[in-house]
Amino acid sequence: MANLPPCIVAMEACGSAHYWAREISQLGHDAQLLPPQAVKPFIQGHKMMHAMPPVSPKRLHARRHRA
Repeated sequence: MANLPPCIVAMEACGSAHYWAREISQLGHDAQLLPPQAVKPFIQGHKMMHAMPPVSPKRLHARRHRA
């Protein structure tokens, strides 16, 4: 982020967000904290887990023991 021109960085307000906002501000950016209710529509994690095909135990074993 130090190599980027100054920009607005928006992040969810959480336990460590204030620390990161200060760090980002020291790099010349404008850090904005958003309430969790405003961020919820943008969350993408675990969205595709239901679409993944099940893995058989044999294939799982083969994946773990690849060189």
